[in-house]
Amino acid sequence: MSVLRFLYDFVVGDDPWLFAVVGAGVAATAAVGANAWWLLPVVVCAGLAWSVRRR
Repeated sequence: MSVLRFLYDFVVGDDPWLFAVVGAGVAATAAVGANAWWLLPVVVCAGLAWSVRRR
């Protein structure tokens, strides 16, 4: 049980919403294909800015 708690804390961290945004960005990039490599950095930067502004 402590291993699962560690993995959750390591992967999700303090902000589950940011984890969800990055996960959605990865899924969207995979759905669009190889020509959308630029989409993931844009989503991650926007999600990080949103997360910092929200706090």
